[in-house]
Amino acid sequence: MNWLDKLLGKKAPASQPARTPSPSAPTQPAKLAAVKSAAPAAEGAAPAAGGVTPPAAASAPAASRPAPAAPPDFTAQVRELEAMRLQISAAQSESGSLSDYVDLGRPSAEARAKAEARMDDLGRQITTLTARMEQQVNQYRQQQPAVIQQWVELHLGLCRELAAAPVAPNAKPGDKDLMSVFIAKQTIAEWEKVLAGQQAYFPINTVWMKDYEGQIRSRLNATRP
Repeated sequence: MNWLDKLLGKKAPASQPARTPSPSAPTQPAKLAAVKSAAPAAEGAAPAAGGVTPPAAASAPAASRPAPAAPPDFTAQVRELEAMRLQISAAQSESGSLSDYVDLGRPSAEARAKAEARMDDLGRQITTLTARMEQQVNQYRQQQPAVIQQWVELHLGLCRELAAAPVAPNAKPGDKDLMSVFIAKQTIAEWEKVLAGQQAYFPINTVWMKDYEGQIRSRLNATRP
């Protein structure tokens, strides 16, 4: 302020405070920094306070699939059919033995009469048991065919093994091993008739097939109850 202004009484202009940048108007360097910091936020999660990026959320575990249901098992029904088959087989075996006794054993008249009476009784039992078994097998064929399938496959499995057993090259007709293979193949054909619905029961020639009934029993016991 000069001396003339002082003489006229003019006041000196108030000093202007220094201008500070407005918060709403960032400077050019601030704009560049904002652009750089926004780049990672666009690619992933937004940074948390303090500039620390939180870890990505763990993906939800896949829904567990239910375990496949176990195939139905009809061992109880197969045991029932086997019990009926063995009853018929036992009666037929006893009747056959008595027949051989009467024909070849030269029994006395009294012994012969008793044997023949027993054979008549066994014949009636066989007829009744066979009819009952045919009824049960036919019922399963209509209502639960898988029972027949499991029953037949139990026997076919063993018969196929017996039929595939090795036989000596020089085996002669009537040799034990050769007869076992032959009878096993015949038995396979009979069981296939059961599976096809052509019959419900047939007598099995177990004489030539080693421990046939014992092996069937062991295989049946090895299955689920």
